[in-house]
Amino acid sequence: MPHIQRSNILKMIKDQAPEDRKINAFPGPYKLECTPYHKLDFNKVTYRKCLEENKNTAASWFKLCKVIIIGDVSVGKTCIVNRALCYILVIVVVFDLNNMDSLSHSKTWLHEALSSSSSTCPFIFLVGSKLDLLKKYAYKNMEINAMNVAKKLNAEYWAISSKTGKNINNLFYRIAALTFDDSIKNELQLKQKVEIGTELI
Repeated sequence: MPHIQRSNILKMIKDQAPEDRKINAFPGPYKLECTPYHKLDFNKVTYRKCLEENKNTAASWFKLCKVIIIGDVSVGKTCIVNRALCYILVIVVVFDLNNMDSLSHSKTWLHEALSSSSSTCPFIFLVGSKLDLLKKYAYKNMEINAMNVAKKLNAEYWAISSKTGKNINNLFYRIAALTFDDSIKNELQLKQKVEIGTELI
């Protein structure tokens, strides 16, 4: 029998997701005081939708979201991706925790991403990388500056290390939960609008 290499998409089409890919509780932010997204649980309609008996194929449950990861050169963007949905857009602005200049460039990167985005209200994350290279006292000073910038950008702040993997999974679980919940809510709202319009016709 010839060997057939399965694509990443085919590998995703399973009745049950691997345990390490399941989100059983809504992930919280890195810093509760530095996020514009104060949702700490899934929407009730999301719970109802997920609890309904699904008669469709597993593929129909895919909720895709485009995630844009931007930032200066050598701040760790590729490492973040390697460590680890299409109307919802997530913008992850990455900066180097060891480089104040890269933090100051975050506003420019975000502006460019927003100007090329068709989404009117994307989820925005300001992510400081290379956490493993900072001493505790140095990080505290940078964190204060980063959180101030995040609040000005209306972004949720995270500090991660691609080298050690610290906070990487938590960051992507948080993104997945926020976007999935929003996707289900908007999908059901759109369906209700269509049904109402049909009845009027």
